[in-house]
Amino acid sequence: MSSVVVTGGTGFVGANLVHRLVDQQIHDVYVIVRKESRYWRLQDILDKIHLVEADICDLAVLTNLFTTIRPRVVFHLATYGAYPYRLGQPYQQDVDKMLETNVLAATQLIRAAIASQVETVISVGSSSEYGPKEHAMSENDPCVPVDIYGATKLSGAQISTVLANRGGISFYYFRLFSVYGAFEEDGRLIPTVMKAFLQSNPLRLASPNSVRDFTYIDDATRGIMYPLEASVPPGIYNLGTGVQSSVHDVVTVLQKISPTSCTVEYGSIPPRPGEPRTWVADVAKIRALGWEARRDLASGLQLTYDWFGQHMQHYL
Repeated sequence: MSSVVVTGGTGFVGANLVHRLVDQQIHDVYVIVRKESRYWRLQDILDKIHLVEADICDLAVLTNLFTTIRPRVVFHLATYGAYPYRLGQPYQQDVDKMLETNVLAATQLIRAAIASQVETVISVGSSSEYGPKEHAMSENDPCVPVDIYGATKLSGAQISTVLANRGGISFYYFRLFSVYGAFEEDGRLIPTVMKAFLQSNPLRLASPNSVRDFTYIDDATRGIMYPLEASVPPGIYNLGTGVQSSVHDVVTVLQKISPTSCTVEYGSIPPRPGEPRTWVADVAKIRALGWEARRDLASGLQLTYDWFGQHMQHYL
């Protein structure tokens, strides 16, 4: 494959994608970064990638960059607002940053790709775009987001789709469902659980009944790259397991995995407003094309536990 560009490559999902690209011996991987970016997730492969400092909201800068690099594929993973709460407290709730990153940057990236004749753009979205449903969320469902993050991601996706169709870009948009695993952001549910068990500290949680479609990171990055490996029509796709699990399910699995124990304190932090009773992906569309998650909750959490056990220094 010729060169690829990745935005958001220093974040959780983005860094895992960059590692996968390097593992597949793609030598010209360009990661667009900001001045304030932290590179700890990429530390072991910095000599195998190219870091490019650029403003992804600047159309002229992006167009010049793409024209110079001539990437075959651009992966757009930069996002803001995916973590609205951290340890029960508000986090990543700046509306201006959500508009800038999730709408403007997404739009400028497609425009730059068209101007520089990039063949393919692969972007990631969120299940938050759907809003609460009483059934598994399908790509055919109406999107009725209930927060600014979901609304801005949806807006960015809709504008990008229209621009890509008009400009002849093959545009793929993957809505991710509760991805977890190596390099996940500290303060999120899974890292919090891992740290408590590994250190035998009290585990402070909201409700045991909160539900999500927990998707292991390797499945997510494999799905994001799937259009490069199989015949996949451009469009919007869900990436999840199709199985709903609760916070209590996660804790129960860890109690079986970990040789150490911890005290679980449900109700000790504020619940997230508007917690749904159902939150799971309908993955029939992508499954019909040959992709499906390989890791169930137990095996994914085992791999995650092993990784955290070897990398706790990043979470202390």
